Amino acid sequence: MFNLRSKLLGATLSLPVVAAGLLGATGSASAAVLTGTTAYSGIGEGIFSPVTSVMASDGSLDFSDPNLVGLAEQTGSFTSFGAATIYDISPIPGTFGSEKLFLDFGADQAGLTDGKNVFKATKVSDYSITHDGAGGSSISLAFHGFFYGEDETEKSSGYVNLNFTSLEDVATTTDILLNNGAGTGITTIATTFSGMAAAKTPEPTTMLGLGLVASGMMIARRRKAVQA
Repeated sequence: MFNLRSKLLGATLSLPVVAAGLLGATGSASAAVLTGTTAYSGIGEGIFSPVTSVMASDGSLDFSDPNLVGLAEQTGSFTSFGAATIYDISPIPGTFGSEKLFLDFGADQAGLTDGKNVFKATKVSDYSITHDGAGGSSISLAFHGFFYGEDETEKSSGYVNLNFTSLEDVATTTDILLNNGAGTGITTIATTFSGMAAAKTPEPTTMLGLGLVASGMMIARRRKAVQA
């Protein structure tokens, strides 16, 4: 049985998600190399941004249908987008044999699956599994790769950070993610997630730091929801 003990609505970013309004706009981002940053979360608002969760197990990340995330705090090119499609990816950690599509940004529904304005990952450049201070774990992954604009010639390097939490301790969480739960019999973490994307900046270690801060905010919100 899947480990569904994580509270689905307790792991949201404490940033407002503004997907619904921006997705009502027509047209797509202007053709240019993508630059800037954006926060994203599997918890959104409105018909275009329902709840998306992640299942993490044995070196893979699988996102629930409809695989849509809302964006917040956009800068640079990302102000043109209101949401993104997020795609399943593996191995975690690891280097991919070829670039793997991870995020497809869009300003409207059609733009979310058009293969333009995307992030393609080349590897998980760093990861961290740490105690959350309450018996659970905080997980942060930093993906290295490239952002593409309207076509393949509009290319910029960057990073995408992904954060989620587990109610299991660090040893059990590590066993689930890297060894399919062979030591514990628990094979899956199912929970909500959040993260940040940065085109051209910053370095992977900085992204991990941002991820741990975001995870701390998620944990605080989860505890508050449980106590309510």
